[in-house]
Amino acid sequence: MSYSKAITRFNSIRDRAFKSYIDIFLIKCFLKDSSLSNVNRVEFERFYYDEPAFNSYLKVYQFTSNDELLENGMKVKDLDSTINKWMKENKKDLTTFKEYFVQNRLIDKAVFMNWYGEDEKDRTCEWCQITKSEIDELIEGGEILTKRLSTRGRDMEVDRRFPNKGYEDGNLALCCYWCNNAKTDEFTAEEFIPIGKAIREAWKSRLAIAKRS
Repeated sequence: MSYSKAITRFNSIRDRAFKSYIDIFLIKCFLKDSSLSNVNRVEFERFYYDEPAFNSYLKVYQFTSNDELLENGMKVKDLDSTINKWMKENKKDLTTFKEYFVQNRLIDKAVFMNWYGEDEKDRTCEWCQITKSEIDELIEGGEILTKRLSTRGRDMEVDRRFPNKGYEDGNLALCCYWCNNAKTDEFTAEEFIPIGKAIREAWKSRLAIAKRS
């Protein structure tokens, strides 16, 4: 049995999830102290997705100008430069933070591998119900149009049911590239259900064409 795809997928979400989490944590710290002197292991361990002000930290990503003012009176460009400087100067802390994050804020690797399955598993998108074998059929029939097929689309990706929560057991869903691309971090699982059904109807039409070719 081979789980190479599951391992590759886990490593990808591990690195991506930590980068997002540490960025948001540092935004929180900057809004309270623009020198980031409040960044330490204790504060990092206290930080979590369900913190009451979590969504307010995400709002920072919506600013369109580096000169816009944050709630602490500093500018977005001040935030960016301070965080970049901290990242360069505190690589040791970053390593220990990541170790804690992986152990306490991320689905266990073995649990993830069992959930994602062996390489040969015919995975199914939770939202539009297309299977990997159906995607192969569409590719063979010339019914896949995306230009990104060399890097994405041939197998299921990993989505978060609730986008502002972590990659944790119970919050993961297998999804095709197209549903993942549409859902992004905008829609909750409940909101995306009718969208997934509509995408499934489009797949049915293309599968019928692929079968005739």
